Amino acid sequence: GEKYLTYENELNKIMVAGLFLYLSTVIGYTLTSIGFIKKQVYLFGFILICGLLFSSYFIPLYGLNGAIFTLILSYIVQFFTGLFILLKLIKGKSA
Repeated sequence: GEKYLTYENELNKIMVAGLFLYLSTVIGYTLTSIGFIKKQVYLFGFILICGLLFSSYFIPLYGLNGAIFTLILSYIVQFFTGLFILLKLIKGKSA
């Protein structure tokens, strides 16, 4: 409806964040399934700190768009950090 059209650009940006969230979720489930469970605390701690830093910088400057940009950046960091760990574990087991 009309209420959603007001935020069309923001909703599209949230969909981009959702893409990286879904990819990060797949990586997270993969890490859990191969037994990388206890060390995920450090991974999510790192992501939490990144999210807090992104939030403290972008939200005061850009408001709602800053919050959306924070989501996108946090999920990108989560995806690539998880992917890096997953590739290291796979490489370590095959060597």
